[in-house]
Formats: sequence, structure tokens, C-alpha cells
Amino acid sequence: MHYAAIRQPLNPRAFIADPKKRMTAGLDGLTAALADGIAGGVKVTTRRGEPWITVPKLEPLAEPTGLQALKDEVVRRWDFLDLLDVLKNADFMTGFTDEFSSVAAYERIDRDVLQRRLLDKRLDLGLPTAVPHPRTTPSARSTTEPRRRTSPTAPTPG
Repeated sequence: MHYAAIRQPLNPRAFIADPKKRMTAGLDGLTAALADGIAGGVKVTTRRGEPWITVPKLEPLAEPTGLQALKDEVVRRWDFLDLLDVLKNADFMTGFTDEFSSVAAYERIDRDVLQRRLLDKRLDLGLPTAVPHPRTTPSARSTTEPRRRTSPTAPTPG
């Protein structure tokens, strides 16, 4: 494991000290809340002779105002959104893939190529998208060519 990459100490006692302290504080807080009767309906009972923490079911929240109007507008404008285009557009606007780092000592792949591969990884995960998988399309682009369409509102270049 790359402890330096996750900023954790190699010493096992030091590694577990902070999570253990936080867990103890959380359990102490739960014990106090149960004793005072302010645990929000959480109860400690037994089930099959073993201690069991019971949490009450929450009521569903009301739909936010305007959510249905937003959904209707998305369907009216685009009917179908290519999720990969939405993800790429979000990355273009925020640059969130710049925050990804490698645990390797150095990177051999150009950052632009790495960015495309990170975004195209969705295809390998089987997430829904309108873009055909490059391995299943004979005339598919190479992995170094960028996708032409970058925004759900932009016309596709011809």
C-alpha cells in the first residue's frame, strides 16, 4: 500500500490512533444521547440474543420546488442527454480531472491523454451513454482523437 500517497503513517499504532479516537468519541456521543433520550428514535435492543442498534425509518422528503419543471425543460430541450458529454462539459468548466493524481513516482502519459482516458473509462464501467464503445465500432476513433461534441447545446461539427 502507498501510505505516503494517502498521507498515513507506516506505524500501525499511529495509523489506527485517529480513527480509534474518532470512533470512541462517536460512540460516547451515542451512549450519552441514548441515556438522555435524545437519540432521535435510535434504540439499542437485542436480536437473536445479540446487541442490535435499531434506527427508525425516515419519511421521504418532499420534492424540491421547481424540480419537475427542471426535468421537463431538460426533456423539452434535449430529449436525451449524452451523459459522457455532460461529464466532459463539467470537466471543461471545473477542471476536476486535474485533481486526480497518480500513486506512481512519475507519469508517462500526457495529462490530456490521461484526461480523455479517465473520462472514457465510463464506457468500460458499463454506465449508460449514447456513445458507442470504441472496441465495438469498426470505424471508431483512435484513443488519441478527441470527441468532437463537447456540449449538449453545441451542434455536432460535420
